[in-house]
Amino acid sequence: MKPRDIKIRLVEASDRRLYTSWLEDPALQNWHFNIADSETEFQRVMRSRYNFLIVFEGIAVGHIAIQGDWGRSSCAEIGIMVIPSYHRRGIARVAAAEAIQIAFSREDIEEIWAGVLVDNEVATHFCRAVGFHADG
Repeated sequence: MKPRDIKIRLVEASDRRLYTSWLEDPALQNWHFNIADSETEFQRVMRSRYNFLIVFEGIAVGHIAIQGDWGRSSCAEIGIMVIPSYHRRGIARVAAAEAIQIAFSREDIEEIWAGVLVDNEVATHFCRAVGFHADG
């Protein structure tokens, strides 16, 4: 796998079925917090600035978002989900680097943080691999 095989692109209206299927998939519930319903969440995603699909070799394999109170705060939060069958290939690392670069180049932010459940070993490993450190 080469980094050029991994792309991110903004979530589009035509992604509704795929994106909502991920939100409703019990195997992926670990990665989503307090989702009331998938359609409401999809509409929220469509309104935000930095919500991307992760595309690997032409297949959508995940989602990455950077959320902030743009213009009011210098901090933002990153969230990422990669379908488990695509874990451990470096896909999340490449996608995160690109999304972080885009956000830092367009916004006046100084820090990006990731909220991770203690028992989510995949997320904890990812955060350490990309340079995040525990703060609490």
